[in-house]
Amino acid sequence: MLKETCENCGVPFERDAGSYITSMVLNYFMTVICTTVIALVLILRYGFFPGVTPLIAVIACAFILILHRPSKLIYLWLMWVFGFIYHDRKHPDKRLSGRSQAAG
Repeated sequence: MLKETCENCGVPFERDAGSYITSMVLNYFMTVICTTVIALVLILRYGFFPGVTPLIAVIACAFILILHRPSKLIYLWLMWVFGFIYHDRKHPDKRLSGRSQAAG
């Protein structure tokens, strides 16, 4: 559950409308890339052996579960890099206000 405000600085948290879908797309993209690389390595090294398709399907399902949290982290990082997440100037950070007064 999303908290109303930050405990440290009081900035209100707001959920982005497309965050769930975007992180799912990132998770799917990373899963396809990783599964394709592993499938190519398996097929090039061992050929098409019996059971290669179910093995690749199990690997893909494992990657979906493993990459769920990292995909949300990458989504938040991309939002920060492109400027969609920024410090709210209306709610000054209490932790930084003491340092800036001491430095000035």
